[in-house]
Amino acid sequence: MKVLHSALMLNPSSGIINQMRWEQLAAEALEIDWTVKIFSLPHKSLSAGIFEFSVKVLPGERRNLLRRARDYMSFRREYYAWLKAESKKYDVILLRYSTSDPFLHAFISGCQKPVYLVHHTLELSELRAMGGVANKFRIGLERICRARNHEASSGFIGVTKEILQHRPKIKAGDRPNFCYPNGVMVEDFAVSRREVEKSKNQVAVLIFVASQFSRWHGLDLLLDSIEKSKADFVLHIAGHLEEKDRIRAENDRRIFLHGHVTKKKLEDLISVAEVGLSSFALHRNGMKEACPLKSREYLAQGLAIYGGHRDIFPEGCVFYKEGRPDIAAILEFRDQIVQMDRGDILNQARPYIEKKKLLLELSAWLTATALK
Repeated sequence: MKVLHSALMLNPSSGIINQMRWEQLAAEALEIDWTVKIFSLPHKSLSAGIFEFSVKVLPGERRNLLRRARDYMSFRREYYAWLKAESKKYDVILLRYSTSDPFLHAFISGCQKPVYLVHHTLELSELRAMGGVANKFRIGLERICRARNHEASSGFIGVTKEILQHRPKIKAGDRPNFCYPNGVMVEDFAVSRREVEKSKNQVAVLIFVASQFSRWHGLDLLLDSIEKSKADFVLHIAGHLEEKDRIRAENDRRIFLHGHVTKKKLEDLISVAEVGLSSFALHRNGMKEACPLKSREYLAQGLAIYGGHRDIFPEGCVFYKEGRPDIAAILEFRDQIVQMDRGDILNQARPYIEKKKLLLELSAWLTATALK
């Protein structure tokens, strides 16, 4: 069975690029016929491989509103024309879901191969949380497109069970569905730790990482708790902050801001951390469950996690703690796990984060579902 997994991205984030790249590497390691592609604008920092670049829309040009609208249409027409031609080479097509996309339904309806839609969020809830006039229009469009897209598709794939539970109701009956969580190529990471004395009297070292801290990360809620606490600890924050959060963080001697960091610098920070922090405000996007890629990167380096949401991990596991953005509770969790060996944390988490295992399960499900 030959599979194409494709994503349409004007400017893909580093997280999405890594996720798709790891999937391709996992497919090659498993020796399965699986191709991953991101259709994007050309950029000097992006090379070929998993990328397919637009030749009709170029980045960096100044555009008025009319020109941006024309480019939006041109970019999508070009993508679906490319996808139509590519689909002839494959048995199954997986599409990372494109929200409020007026071209998606026409492609699915006209495609001669099974098409499965892959969802990474609750799209309508996320659009509502973003606010703004433009997103009101996108919400209306997505309401029209959503059920039609899934009625035309062959199945629904979500990265969490919550996303599966919120799949659209369609007239023709339910479609096959599968949970395919985010994962990493564990081999890409080194489980290392600088030689530091493991003692409850040692100052706790925490780390919170995001490319861009958004409302749903809940950094502001954590800062609220920190400002009320006199506890001694160190918190490293890597990523871009909103201005008001940056000012608050800079005023606390216990917090160290690093901005955007290199892979090597991030690995160094994680190597001395004792707890990695995950999102605390998914409720702002109408969600209770997530499987953030950054959490998988923490665990691949043997770092336990404290987060404010459900994940796909089993209840009671030692490497993930769900709780409020309360610095006292976070430090209590740190005291519980600080003596754990990083290799043990990785070994316990590995079945839930290993990309090769997750991809093999998805491939087996598709084989049983699409080709029956």
